[in-house]
Amino acid sequence: VSNYSLKTKYSNVVEPEYGDSAFQKAMIAGIVVFSIIALVLILNYGLLGALSTISIALFIFMTLLLFTVMRGEYSPAAIAALIIGIGMSVDANIITFERLKSEIYSGASTRKAFKNSNKRSLSTIFDSNITTMIVAIVLFYFGTRSIIGLSVTLILSIIFTLLIMLLFTRFISTMLVYSGAFNNNKWLVGLKPKFDNKVQDKINKFDYIKNSKWFAFGSIGIALIGIIVFAVFAGINSSLGGGFNLSQDFSGGASIIVESPRDFTAQDITDIKAALPGVSLDDMHIAAKVFKVNTKVDLDINSVKAALEAISPTGEFKVIASNTTTDVADQLVKDAVIAVSIAIAAIIV
Repeated sequence: VSNYSLKTKYSNVVEPEYGDSAFQKAMIAGIVVFSIIALVLILNYGLLGALSTISIALFIFMTLLLFTVMRGEYSPAAIAALIIGIGMSVDANIITFERLKSEIYSGASTRKAFKNSNKRSLSTIFDSNITTMIVAIVLFYFGTRSIIGLSVTLILSIIFTLLIMLLFTRFISTMLVYSGAFNNNKWLVGLKPKFDNKVQDKINKFDYIKNSKWFAFGSIGIALIGIIVFAVFAGINSSLGGGFNLSQDFSGGASIIVESPRDFTAQDITDIKAALPGVSLDDMHIAAKVFKVNTKVDLDINSVKAALEAISPTGEFKVIASNTTTDVADQLVKDAVIAVSIAIAAIIV
């Protein structure tokens, strides 16, 4: 057998207790988001808002159920995709219910307003979800493992958003409207005559076409500010790509998080730097008992552990997470550029 050498191109290590803590925080964040959304929906759309809350809960359950059946890998990216899906589901309901309220303000009956709002909002909801589906499919083919989890969750979210919105929510809301429950109780759909009429009048009187130039100028101004900021940082870093603040996945190098039972001291940092050749003080960041190293130096988890053991043989310092990327970063950048280009082209078509 010929002699050969092995080189680590990518590694990711997370201590179990650190991962458990992150997952619990993600779940708490999801519950908080759901609670706030439910409150806003009920306050703005009354009984229909309560129905939307039930449909969103059903959407979350169905998405997580199928994702689990498919043996999907739960990650921060997957949880983020689920929360994005919640936002899309809420958006679909808001588009319909705002059109419903606008129709009623214009003098239409509840039944006619409901029929028109469903008809006029359908194409908007369908188009927005299809364009997002295109992006999710592109991410699935070009993404890393965590991004694939995000794309699968996003695809499932879109499917269940359309199914639950177009079937469950509309079926139940149609039954409520045609039962006559809202005819003499407009507050059940979130109408507050005195305040909302004033707001609606201002919205109707605003000349959007006449004032469109200001929105165009604002968009151009924001784009110019972005170009200027990009150019400044590119100049500082003497590189066109230097205008981007790349994550470690794209730039390469190592990201290591160390935890201590006590606050880190200046001497600790000096000792760690001395034990890790090539790492500069600018690469080090401290937050009380947590010490983080972000560097382009090719470090591996074993060398870091050895450095920490040399400083503290008793195991006072502990590596709780590490992520190392070398030349694989270049391929990730290429895949990202290709994915964005294909997604934009598909959406334009």
